[in-house]
Amino acid sequence: MTQTAPRPRTATLFKSWSAVDHAAHGLLSPIATEEHHAQALQVIDELMIEIGNAPGHPLLSLLRLLSEHVEAFESAAYPAESVPPHRVLAFLMEEHGLSQKQLEAETGIDQSNLSKILKGARALNVAQIKVLSGYFHVSPEVFLA
Repeated sequence: MTQTAPRPRTATLFKSWSAVDHAAHGLLSPIATEEHHAQALQVIDELMIEIGNAPGHPLLSLLRLLSEHVEAFESAAYPAESVPPHRVLAFLMEEHGLSQKQLEAETGIDQSNLSKILKGARALNVAQIKVLSGYFHVSPEVFLA
């Protein structure tokens, strides 16, 4: 099988990538250690300052890549503990300064049902999850056990 030489565009990419990888000191690879994690967070902070609000900034792709690596590392290293839906609802109500009566008025979910849900005696149904996630502007997944 004959091997062909890289096309000019690909050859430029290969050469540039080697220089970028060397300059990045391993930041482009998946995060494996706490030290690597700390370095990535520091670079993300610096990138955010550099990029500011520029929507087409050329460093956005680097910010996305590092953010994805940080998210993957944190998900594996610090798995989120599951919080029961009724506790999530209680937290959101407290954060928004809502009573059960106020939430009933805002969402149409009966106050007696809210009381049972908040005590953990009744589960949220799909319709209630849709209403609450829309009202609080959160993913419906936060209400799933």
